[in-house]
Amino acid sequence: MKKNEAKEYLMMLSKQETAVKTAERGIQDLKELMMSIGGMNSGERVQKTRDNDRFGTIYAKIDEKERILETETLNLVELRFKVSEEIQMLKNARYVELLHRHYVKGETFLQIADKMGYSYRYVTKMHGKALEEFGAVIQREGVQGKGAERG
Repeated sequence: MKKNEAKEYLMMLSKQETAVKTAERGIQDLKELMMSIGGMNSGERVQKTRDNDRFGTIYAKIDEKERILETETLNLVELRFKVSEEIQMLKNARYVELLHRHYVKGETFLQIADKMGYSYRYVTKMHGKALEEFGAVIQREGVQGKGAERG
């Protein structure tokens, strides 16, 4: 596995986190919509075709989105655990810490440099080497294909 492929593989975590956040935002938007239509009845009767059970319709959509959120959250937890285990296969402890902090915890290179006591430039160079080693280990161990279809 090449360095770019290893990076793309590790970026699946970020994509899965985005899916979870998107589902959460969708639920919040629907709840706000349901609250906003609660007092909008002016009392005037206008003859038109409309949804007589707007609350029920929105509630059903919220329920559907919550099921999706549950699935996406479970996928994220499983993927985070899997990637973390795979990162642990590296022999270089600094590479393990760097990849774990960046991809599993979502820390920036600046944060990592500060916490590990290195310069930003050194961390970015080390990241490239860590990705190369990660790609080689994953390819050698034959684990890449087991989770790559998730993204």
